[in-house]
Amino acid sequence: MNDWKEAFWLAKFELKKLKSGFAMLALMAIMFSMFFATVIPKNMERSTVMLDIFFFIVFGFGTAWIKPKEFNHQKIGGDFWASPFFITLRQLPIQKDVLIKSRFIIFFAFAVPYYLGISILTYAFSPDLRAALDLKEYFAFIMIWIGIGIHLGASFPASDVGYRLSTVNFVLYIFALFFGFMFIFTIFNVLYGNGFVPLTMLMAEKWPLVSIIASVLFAAIGVLYSQKYMSKKIEKMDYLF
Repeated sequence: MNDWKEAFWLAKFELKKLKSGFAMLALMAIMFSMFFATVIPKNMERSTVMLDIFFFIVFGFGTAWIKPKEFNHQKIGGDFWASPFFITLRQLPIQKDVLIKSRFIIFFAFAVPYYLGISILTYAFSPDLRAALDLKEYFAFIMIWIGIGIHLGASFPASDVGYRLSTVNFVLYIFALFFGFMFIFTIFNVLYGNGFVPLTMLMAEKWPLVSIIASVLFAAIGVLYSQKYMSKKIEKMDYLF
């Protein structure tokens, strides 16, 4: 319990420095929700690969763009990437578990309002979507994507601890990630005959409770795995470079 109290205190100090991030969060939520409100109704019957990819980018990677550069992981020197602020905190007499917990408190402080903003505004802006899904079904649908988003997004606070990757390999990694998703969703679209987004809508309509439980478990697995990764990685990292 003391670890959590100390982690909240540490996160509170950092969040005061991240006020501009919440303004960016609100802007992104409005922009993405307006886009989704227009595009989703047009793709409910027959979706496109690009809509699937955009959903994964918005929900899975959107929170990575909100934090100011000095608090986000970046290239420090050579092929070493990390969060400068995290490195500073690591030099202080702060317990490892407190440091890890504070990273995820900050992550959820941004992620929760970001996801809620997109979810609520999208439903409010789209009468076609409200006609297609009632509140229970829409809640299940959006929970599926929030679960996916948290599972993927948990890798960003974990990356604060640092890793070594050359600029060339970093660019190749981004291209491989994008085209890998495109390939997977294209194959899925061809085999299934529709996109992944309409499939999650169908799951939400037919099995709302199962979809919600599965999404919560999927999110929890991502967070627990990332915390375990951080704990091991911190012990191996040499920040004296």
